[in-house]
Amino acid sequence: MSFQFQEYSLLWILACILLSVGYSYFLYRSETKFTKKTRTTLAILRGLTVFLLAMFLFSPLITRKQHTLEKPIILFAQDNSQSILLNNQKSFYQNDYKTARQKFIDKLSSKFEVRDISFGASLNENKEIDFSDRKSNLSLVLQESINAYRNRNLAAIIIASDGLHNTGPEPASFIKQIQSPIYTVLMGDSTPTRDLRIVNVIHNDIVYMKNDFMVEMRLNAFDLKGKIAKLRIEHKNKTIWTNNQKINANEQDLRFSAVLNANEPGIQKYRVKAEVLTGETNVKNNTFDFYIEVLENKQQIALIAAAPHPDLAAIKSSIEHNENYQVDLILADELQYDQLPKYQLLILHQLPSSFTNMNNLFSYIEKQNIPSWVILGNQSYIDLFNRYDYGLKIANSRASSNEVLPVLKEDFTGFVLSNEWGSFINELPPLSACFGTYKPSNVLQNLFVQKIGAVTTDQSLLSFGISGSRKYAVMPAEGLWKWRMENMRIKGNAILFDELLSKIVQYLSTKDDKRKFRVSLPSFTFEHGDKIHFVSELYNDSYELINTPEVKLTLKDEQNKSFDFVFSRTEKSYELEVETIESGEYNYSAETSLGNKKYEVKGKFSIVKNNLEEMNTTADFNALRMLSKLSGAKAFKPRDLDLLADELLKNNDYKTVSYEENKTDELISLKWIFFLFISFLSIEWLLRKYHGSY
Repeated sequence: MSFQFQEYSLLWILACILLSVGYSYFLYRSETKFTKKTRTTLAILRGLTVFLLAMFLFSPLITRKQHTLEKPIILFAQDNSQSILLNNQKSFYQNDYKTARQKFIDKLSSKFEVRDISFGASLNENKEIDFSDRKSNLSLVLQESINAYRNRNLAAIIIASDGLHNTGPEPASFIKQIQSPIYTVLMGDSTPTRDLRIVNVIHNDIVYMKNDFMVEMRLNAFDLKGKIAKLRIEHKNKTIWTNNQKINANEQDLRFSAVLNANEPGIQKYRVKAEVLTGETNVKNNTFDFYIEVLENKQQIALIAAAPHPDLAAIKSSIEHNENYQVDLILADELQYDQLPKYQLLILHQLPSSFTNMNNLFSYIEKQNIPSWVILGNQSYIDLFNRYDYGLKIANSRASSNEVLPVLKEDFTGFVLSNEWGSFINELPPLSACFGTYKPSNVLQNLFVQKIGAVTTDQSLLSFGISGSRKYAVMPAEGLWKWRMENMRIKGNAILFDELLSKIVQYLSTKDDKRKFRVSLPSFTFEHGDKIHFVSELYNDSYELINTPEVKLTLKDEQNKSFDFVFSRTEKSYELEVETIESGEYNYSAETSLGNKKYEVKGKFSIVKNNLEEMNTTADFNALRMLSKLSGAKAFKPRDLDLLADELLKNNDYKTVSYEENKTDELISLKWIFFLFISFLSIEWLLRKYHGSY
């Protein structure tokens, strides 16, 4: 145990002692009611009280060594997914196995601390095992052992599963990070049965009206050699595509590709069907539903440039990486003004220039309230640019430039870049910024400011503003292509640069939502078993968030059956989480009232019928045995849990360990100090009362 002050020398203890001795001496030296022995006792008690109080003024710390004993830990992970019961051993797993499993845990508890968890789509501790989860993510167990039990006395991991993994990363990818042996309990039935199943369907989530899109389908056939696999795609109960393929092997993967046309806007449901063949035992995996959102038009963006420049290719390719946008590159001297009405955003590169002033273009932007992004450079005519309303004037420009680095402004509120930008921005090469005295208006908000040499300035590098209802951005620098190249060099891709361009374009081209009542969903498609999370916002006439009125939601399924819900209030808005409902298409209507006005928001979403657990019911014991082998452990059958328990209990390598930990606390936080302080005062008071004094 050690003692110290946080900020002061320990010599101050001497001052505390002198203060307490002096105070108690002068308090009791002239007391004649008490005997000398009593005065001495009272003085000591008062001195100790004053000493403690004086010490607390210096925030003393006390450091103690603690020894903690930790039994070896067994992490027992039980697969709770539906596929465990989709075989002829269902009764065993629902009854006898649960009993044997509990006896197994009780038996191990004599030597080990057994952490009982279950997994399916998520990880749960001490949850009742009912084999009801509709997904199986085995990698969650391995991630938990790495994250929660690193540097702990983890003796072994036990995974009781059928090895069928249908969501999340591959479990084998975590094996090198795990130091503990992984024992596996082989559940389910690994005997393959005659089956033609749809393994996977790959498709776009969003396509555009009248565009073709591809659907790729992978099927697996077992024990169907010589048969014909017949596949079709249905849309609104009509067959829109068919194909056949002969099965040439006892076990064979079959691949199909279909090119479909999006000819109706909105959320469209498609169904892939494989014709059931004679002898199939599982026909639930012969059907697969998927949904696609068909948009009527892409957002059109015009990239208008004074002259060819490397920036143009970088900007165009990055923006078009997002399939919601289409960029047309137009040189200024080829611009036709009758084209402009179709564009939702104009990007002006080095305009106005010394040889193309584009007065008409800037006047058109202001009159039509078109969002725009102006990128200035060495060819820009800065004095002419200063005449336009972009929130920034650059005085004393000399047609020269500075090499500047970007500095991210944390107080920017227009949008949020990913956390990776925090480190990536330090790797970016400099841009060529316009030289001059920068005079920004108060409406301009900076995302990046300039760093010249080692000095961070307040000069704009990428800024945003609003003029009336028109959003705009201004970047007084060229060389964005270098940022994209650097992203490619460091990461092997341009994801971070693409993110920046996409968020700039999205922010500028998105019109402000002036609705006072809004309801949003994270997606328009959900899988059966997912929780559907609604968020609602209500604004008053001053556009302040409020949540006083009640908000109701009504869902209607395809049979027009209604389900009513009420939103819960959060700090400023509303939330509603709808538990599992049947698959199909749903329309929703949310309504509320504010004053004398009623508000209503309508929308729709779909719940996909596909059950991943039913797609493949043949247990994958090889995957489980491989996990055990790679970790230096063994695989056991469910009826041999006693053998597994005996092996673990007999292993002398698993021992209780003692951890030594230095624990530092403020002296005032120790409870016994409080009671000691009260005791000194109480004894002193009682003695004074006993001897007839107050």
